[in-house]
Amino acid sequence: MEKVKKLNEFEIFKKRSGRHAVLNTKTNKLVAGTEKADVLLKAGLIKLTPAKAKEAAAEAPAAQ
Repeated sequence: MEKVKKLNEFEIFKKRSGRHAVLNTKTNKLVAGTEKADVLLKAGLIKLTPAKAKEAAAEAPAAQ
């Protein structure tokens, strides 16, 4: 893994697979889930897109 960025309490690494790993330097543990997404978003390494609305998919079969 290569170090991409270092923030105040996080270090961000890039794996060979192209994914990112986030290490909390205070606890020395990897971060996962929404906390990882928040850190990567603040660092500008990812962009989040809004989820697709399920309402449009539910209305389409009713119209037929």
